[in-house]
Amino acid sequence: MLGWGVVQYRSAYANSGLLPQMLDALKWGTGWIIKAHPSANVFYAQVGNGGTDHAFWDAPEVMGMARPSYRIDPQHPGSDVAAEATASLAAASIVFRPTDSELRPSSMQCFNRQFFQRHGRGERPFMAKMR
Repeated sequence: MLGWGVVQYRSAYANSGLLPQMLDALKWGTGWIIKAHPSANVFYAQVGNGGTDHAFWDAPEVMGMARPSYRIDPQHPGSDVAAEATASLAAASIVFRPTDSELRPSSMQCFNRQFFQRHGRGERPFMAKMR
């Protein structure tokens, strides 16, 4: 949502002086998505257990409970999560096209290509299933 907001209202953010903050926020989020994709056909979609995490009311630095990670891969499909990450990267690539060569579309295509090569040919519909 943040990315599409900048795509649609870039001049308003620039006129208000908030464009640099928006770009920083998008760069951080985009970096997180890219780092969550450590190898082909693997994407870490969630860290932590929502029920346990939300029951803990203290600083995250002092959490002592287990923090499981949930990934999608060929054995644990989740096309909705992968599609959301892909859409976020697509929006970010449009936002950064005029200003940042490291975050232009070519640097984000690897994630998108790997997802669509496996799932984009209608092999079978995948529903989110995290174990």
